Amino acid sequence: MMVSCGVFLTTIATNCLLSSAFIDQQCKTKVEDLIKSDPCPVNGGWSDWSAWSDCSTTCGTGLSRRSRACFNPAPSLLGQQCDGDSNDYSLCYSNPCKVDGFCSEWESWFCSFRKPHTRMRQRTCYDPLFGGQPFQGNDTESYTDPSCT
Repeated sequence: MMVSCGVFLTTIATNCLLSSAFIDQQCKTKVEDLIKSDPCPVNGGWSDWSAWSDCSTTCGTGLSRRSRACFNPAPSLLGQQCDGDSNDYSLCYSNPCKVDGFCSEWESWFCSFRKPHTRMRQRTCYDPLFGGQPFQGNDTESYTDPSCT
C-alpha cells in the first residue's frame, strides 16, 4: 500500500478450517497494521462571520463591517490559506445630517430698475435642514451709483 501522508489502518483477516482427518483445529489470523507517514497539509477554513459593526457615521451614509478569521481550522503543514476576504463591508445610513443654511456666490452688480441711482447684487440663500443653523447675512447688497438711471 502506497501512502503519501497521514495515518492509515490496514486490517488483514484470515480464517481457516482444517479437516478432522488431521487435527480438528480452527485458525484465525488478524493483523492490524498501523502505517504512519509524514503528516498531511491542513488547508485553512473560515470561522463564522462576526456581527455587523455600528455604522461608521452618526449621520448620513457610512460603512458597517463584519469579519471572519481563517482558523477553522488554521492552515498548517504547508496547507492553503483561506480563499476570499476576511472583511465584508456594507453601506449603512444613520439619521440625516444637519445642514446649515448657506448662500450661493454673489451675482454681478447691476443697476436696479426699481430704485433709481442704485447698483445691486444678489445671491440665492437656502434655509437650514434637519436642525442646522440659519445663515447669518443678506441675500442682497446695494449702494448709490449716480450713473444708474
